[in-house]
Amino acid sequence: MTGPQAPVVRRGQFQAVAIPEYAAIRTDRYAYVEYVTGERQLYDLRADPGQLHDIVGTADPKVVGDLARQLSDLKRCEGGGCRAADRG
Repeated sequence: MTGPQAPVVRRGQFQAVAIPEYAAIRTDRYAYVEYVTGERQLYDLRADPGQLHDIVGTADPKVVGDLARQLSDLKRCEGGGCRAADRG
């Protein structure tokens, strides 16, 4: 074997976590994430800049809906149409 060796990891040192695929959008105020599993997360970046407290279940549904629509538009856009989809 050539190249650097990976360090020896002893049992219990860490647990690997598989993060599912996702798409996300970040505005001046919010970070909104949609996973392929259907899970969604929303963080208020002014109140929680470390993104530790998911508020998707308690946030104003209009805010969540607006961000979901904007993310959907960005996922579908092509070329110059992406400028129009980028409203944030």
